Amino acid sequence: GKGFAVVAQEVRELAQRSASAAKEIKQLITTSSEQVKTGAKLVNETGKALEQIVSEVTDINEHVSAIVSAANEQSVGLQEINQSISNIDQVTQQNAAVAEQSTAASLSLSEEVSRIDEKLKGFKTRFKERDKNNDVGIAEGKEGNSPVHSLTNKVAHSFGGAAAAVKDEAWEES
Repeated sequence: GKGFAVVAQEVRELAQRSASAAKEIKQLITTSSEQVKTGAKLVNETGKALEQIVSEVTDINEHVSAIVSAANEQSVGLQEINQSISNIDQVTQQNAAVAEQSTAASLSLSEEVSRIDEKLKGFKTRFKERDKNNDVGIAEGKEGNSPVHSLTNKVAHSFGGAAAAVKDEAWEES
């Protein structure tokens, strides 16, 4: 008897410990199950966040591509502007050269007019003037403006007075 009672006591205690261990295991399994559900939920949320990140990276890539395209267009535009400015500079230089040549030609023409004027000063001429009493009659001997003299004055004045103006006198050969 007494040995049987000790074994029975031990079996009861073992059963109680097994029941406690089973309760603990059940509780651990329940906690693990809840944690697995929470983990699965977090994995799903992470998957959705990654999908959103991939979508935003795709949008960013499209924006970067648009920026690159716009930068290339601006580069082409700037090259065209630079070419236009270069062309304008060349035309400006050509215009400056033409202006310089025109100035030189004007000065040369002014000097030539002055030389012709000096040569013409050696001549004296007389003009016929209409008689004031007779519209058809012509009186000789009155001095007037020479057409050559007037033309010389006009040319001289057109160059800003560079050539000496010729006086409106009658010319006579010296």
